Amino acid sequence: MVRCETFNVYQTVGREVDTRVVHTVSTVEVQGGPEKRSRSTTAIRGCSVRLASCGSTKVALRSRSGHADLFGYSMGARICAFLAAHHPVRARALILGGLGIHLVDGVGLPEEIALALEAPRQDVTDPVGRQFRVFAEQTQSDLRALAVCIRGSRQTLPREQAQSIRAPTLIAVGTKDSVAGSAQALAAIIPGAQALDIPGRDHMLAVGDKMFKAAVLTFLERRP
Repeated sequence: MVRCETFNVYQTVGREVDTRVVHTVSTVEVQGGPEKRSRSTTAIRGCSVRLASCGSTKVALRSRSGHADLFGYSMGARICAFLAAHHPVRARALILGGLGIHLVDGVGLPEEIALALEAPRQDVTDPVGRQFRVFAEQTQSDLRALAVCIRGSRQTLPREQAQSIRAPTLIAVGTKDSVAGSAQALAAIIPGAQALDIPGRDHMLAVGDKMFKAAVLTFLERRP
């Protein structure tokens, strides 16, 4: 499995999946963690197309078969989707969390979130931006690096490229998520994709939800 990590979200979901799935897990980190703050200027590697190429190389290096299960949440899901579309032979399965129809109908996380990560905390008034700022601080993420990554990954995947994805795909979005867009609508575009609505969860709370974790594990157990 290759998981694309942003905001250190796998502190909440990834460890449980890692320990229960019989795969080698390789992490593509899209921002400097707390031990890498001095490297925040390199965060532009969060650009979706560039990281799709980087991810393809990493899949080839870490998997004897040259392909892997791709798992990402939010910005990480966008990058995994680009990788699955641009390098289909690398994607054995695709798990998109916190990203629905806004993959093809939207430009990624709003600029207000990047501004909220850069501004003094007391000056952040946008409610969604404040949510992301608090979450990033709780996970000890590099705020400046994340802001750069958000701007670098604000790209849509053309609808025809999303339709070209052939890997088994799971799309999971909280029913109160105002950022991701509909999971059902995206599933209607990607052939054979499964959609999961996570009841009562917004963009921040869905990532650690027990239903989401269970769905990921079941999906991986059943995929070809």
